[in-house]
Amino acid sequence: MSDKLIINFTPTGMIPTKKMTPNVPISVSEIVEDVHRATEAGITMVHLHARDEVTEEPSYKKEIYSEIISGIRKFDPFLVICVSLSGRNFKDLEQRADAFRTTCRCLVFGR
Repeated sequence: MSDKLIINFTPTGMIPTKKMTPNVPISVSEIVEDVHRATEAGITMVHLHARDEVTEEPSYKKEIYSEIISGIRKFDPFLVICVSLSGRNFKDLEQRADAFRTTCRCLVFGR
């Protein structure tokens, strides 16, 4: 593959449930495993949506994002990770910013 090619992988999205498609990853381990397989296929970044494992709804909770990101970092410490903050379902700034409060190392660009 070309070094200039960017492949962005989104394993869950915000809408699909297991009822809609049994292949959508919902649990932390399912999401991490799908990302692992995708990195082996050549993705260069991942766009994450955390999910509540019981309701399968999108989640803003930092604990879920932290587990997913930590799991990914075990096999790929340099993969670009874009964290979706579920703006459709969560309008409150505190909820939407919760994922930034994880214990994971993040690179912040800007000022």
